[in-house]
Amino acid sequence: MDNLFIYLKRKLHNKTLLNTNIHCRLKQNESIQYLFRFSPCYDGIDMMMHVISYNKYIREKEQCIKISHFGKIENIVYDLILSQLTHLSTGTVIIIGTRIDDEPIPTIDLVEISINQNQQGYNLDECPVCKLPWITTYSPVLLKCEHRLCVECLMGVVRNHGNSCPVCREVFI
Repeated sequence: MDNLFIYLKRKLHNKTLLNTNIHCRLKQNESIQYLFRFSPCYDGIDMMMHVISYNKYIREKEQCIKISHFGKIENIVYDLILSQLTHLSTGTVIIIGTRIDDEPIPTIDLVEISINQNQQGYNLDECPVCKLPWITTYSPVLLKCEHRLCVECLMGVVRNHGNSCPVCREVFI
């Protein structure tokens, strides 16, 4: 387990994604920042993740992405953050802090992580939703996007009217 996952587990355990904000900045250049905000989706099923990037403290780009909130919050946020920071080179150090509801922007209790592109692969030893090792779950199901889910988690996604991979959001139905 890496520092980011341990930090998220400690900060987000038993919390909800709703109104959660994750602030990130580069250690080497603090004017390059990212903000991940989570809010309800208009369809009542999914949630929205807003990814805002700043360059020289100026808002540069904003994306709104529909996401599934089926799973443990720390697993969801961990995978989403890493999936959005893949453009950063290995060795880049990021400072991350969390803010829930109306808390102030985080300045203490931050975590420092180093991007390691080799560790960002999915489905290496465990289901990306329940995080159980493949040897303790039912046979993994390979989706057309090449990600694997255990049968129980795949059925949970389908039961909750989901039709996309919880890792990359590619539609599988």
